Amino acid sequence: MGALPNRRTRSTSIVSVVCAVVLTLLVGACTGDEVGQDRARCSFDSAAWQAVPADKPRRKQRMAEDLVACRTLLGTGRDEVVGLLGREGLLPYSEGLEYSAGWGLIDPLLLTVHFDRHGLVSSVDLVES
Repeated sequence: MGALPNRRTRSTSIVSVVCAVVLTLLVGACTGDEVGQDRARCSFDSAAWQAVPADKPRRKQRMAEDLVACRTLLGTGRDEVVGLLGREGLLPYSEGLEYSAGWGLIDPLLLTVHFDRHGLVSSVDLVES
């Protein structure tokens, strides 16, 4: 007759399975939270943008960097792009082009977006107008 597992072995197996399930759920929950935080970080609060005083250009620049980095996927292959900030990211700027309200323009503020060698946003400069 084969040996039956003793009670201690069975309890250890059950505890191991329960721990594995709990750990899996925790990891999934943490990953979901990170995704939620990324979405929150990428959302744009236009009221907060408008509330930044004119003498605090660095604060607007940081907000612009965050939005552009989150929402701009430009496969231009260029080192820099000049554009206007819109709710969906950077709108490429062209001299004389009319921008309508439907384009989601946040501020008629020109930005120069610099890209690293991998095509990712490395910095954003406010263009003095």
